[in-house]
Amino acid sequence: MVKRFDLKLVGALTSKPYAFSARSWELESLDFLDFYDSMLSSIRIDVRGLSIMRVLPRLNEKLNEEWISDKIRFAYDAFRRQRLVNPLYKYNNNLFIAISWEESFFIFFFQYHLGNYDYHNSNNGLLALAGNFLDLESLQIYKQFLDSFKYAQSKLLSNHINKFYNSFSEEFLSNNLLSDLNRIDCYVIIGSNLRYNHPIMHIKILRLANQGVPVFTCGVPTSLKIKAYSFGYSLNKFFLFLEGKNKYSLILKKSKYSKIFIGENLSRREDFSISFRLFSLLKSLNLSFSYLYSNPTELGLLALGIVSKEVLMETRILTTSFVYNYNSDNVIFKPDIKFMVYQGHHGDLGAAQANLVYPSTFLIEKKGTFLNLEGNFSKYNFILKPSNNVRTDWRIFKALSLYLGSKFLNEVINYGDLVQLINRYLPSFSHGFFKVSSLFIRDKFFFNIRLENTPLISVYNNYYMADQVSRSSRVMALSFIKFKNYYINFL
Repeated sequence: MVKRFDLKLVGALTSKPYAFSARSWELESLDFLDFYDSMLSSIRIDVRGLSIMRVLPRLNEKLNEEWISDKIRFAYDAFRRQRLVNPLYKYNNNLFIAISWEESFFIFFFQYHLGNYDYHNSNNGLLALAGNFLDLESLQIYKQFLDSFKYAQSKLLSNHINKFYNSFSEEFLSNNLLSDLNRIDCYVIIGSNLRYNHPIMHIKILRLANQGVPVFTCGVPTSLKIKAYSFGYSLNKFFLFLEGKNKYSLILKKSKYSKIFIGENLSRREDFSISFRLFSLLKSLNLSFSYLYSNPTELGLLALGIVSKEVLMETRILTTSFVYNYNSDNVIFKPDIKFMVYQGHHGDLGAAQANLVYPSTFLIEKKGTFLNLEGNFSKYNFILKPSNNVRTDWRIFKALSLYLGSKFLNEVINYGDLVQLINRYLPSFSHGFFKVSSLFIRDKFFFNIRLENTPLISVYNNYYMADQVSRSSRVMALSFIKFKNYYINFL
């Protein structure tokens, strides 16, 4: 009897947006990093003239190997789409008109001193917001710019940033995180959807799970490809798991080197102060844990010590007198705000609500540095030149400081001076890695505390439309329409 074999012919796995658009010898390949991923994976951007043709992974065995996230691979069409190219002023509260930079600085000076905000109490002072896609150099100059004001409240979009002890980097960084993955024999993922937030980490854990390493999850089920064992939706189930009252507790007890990943969803709970203390006390049980961040800007805010005293929830409706919105597009303000300035690169929700708009450069148009989850400083260079009327962030802040009569930024003349400024406040910047400092807790671990019995729900389910750049991408829009009912990733 002759067996019949059915063969399925599969074509080349090429990128559909790039297909039939360019030849390989027409492209110039430039090295860059994945700013959507907190691991800062190595990528390669192929450019033809002033157009980005495709984004490919760059081989890096220590970091991302040959993998990159789908967003950086397919959302590159948004880098030059919906861009802000001129200073804008909202005329008659509903119509934007293009103005010169000198006029925009004068309007800022006039509006600020007209309200006399510098001499009122702190409740009527300047409210400054920091969004995403901000490198360390931009964050440092932003911090120096806020020092020019007597009452400047720096409120951050990341509502869990201020809850960490940012003086101890061990609470938000994990040195040698990727190199330790191969010797881990038990994983516990709490309140995190790795497939959305950390696709590179998801791939690495998936490989180990296929080799027999057990993976446990706590929280509402997500679209993981990993074969994981769930021990409940609430955080109380996890501590019962540690106490040995779960049927899987014996696996953790026999584990020699386990790893607990704590997602940012946990920080949105009201009982986070108690749970954070409990997780810190896990060191007494020799359990290793790491906090996961989906945005590398949050790590830079922690490293530089830009921490707000008040929690600011995303999409929270705010009201104040004078607002300086620095590249934040996920906050809705009440219409009774007297004046609002927006500085950013894409025309999104933040620019639409502003009275004055300053166009700034995007990441591919300037030099900069990011801090990744392992504590390494990753530098990048510009890929394309910005438009003629677009300025870098630190030049805008310096010009505004001069108009206000401040001397905080007089020493910053070029990019080299900006690097020296960071070295002054962040000495480890020149070494290339952020040295982790430990937080020692003398209290004994206790299990008699019970937390809220509410489920851990993923808050990052809109993978394709999570930021202002992705919302400007046609590819991401089509992907969102196709996959919004499935809550899955390309991978």
